[in-house]
Amino acid sequence: MMTQTRFPFHRLLLPLGLALFLSACGESTSTDSFVYKMGEKIPVGTMVFNVLEAEWRSELPGDGMAQTPKNRFLLIKLSMTNSGGAQAAIPLLTLENAKKETFMEVSEVKGLPRWLGLIRLVNPAATEDGVIVFDVPTGAYKLRVNDGKETGSETTRLVEIPLALSEPIRN
Repeated sequence: MMTQTRFPFHRLLLPLGLALFLSACGESTSTDSFVYKMGEKIPVGTMVFNVLEAEWRSELPGDGMAQTPKNRFLLIKLSMTNSGGAQAAIPLLTLENAKKETFMEVSEVKGLPRWLGLIRLVNPAATEDGVIVFDVPTGAYKLRVNDGKETGSETTRLVEIPLALSEPIRN
């Protein structure tokens, strides 16, 4: 009588499961799979961002004189909630176009209500909201938000900012 031997497939489960687990543990700061739409809550470290509105302007009100851009001003209204147990500093945010070129926030804005400024601290369990400003050519962008850690170890998310010439942001 001939006996059949079965291959013990259960012995493969542990090494296969371990290999899958280890491949998922690799350090990744890729943002391609973390693209959000305006209005969605965006968790980044202990912060939760929400991009509420975007508005294009050809000038900003100033103290006696309007501020004019090199290209056009893009105002982005957002809220930031600190879900951590300590005060958090919000880094400067950047915009990225389709060519992967990046643009920094405007560093000096005068006379714009609700401008968040450059030094932004959010207390634990608090929410801050306001406007950030970019001087960029008119187009669609992605706003890059991150947790402010060192380059290479930060958590980064992208928020689609579609081109929409719309109503002004309400203060």
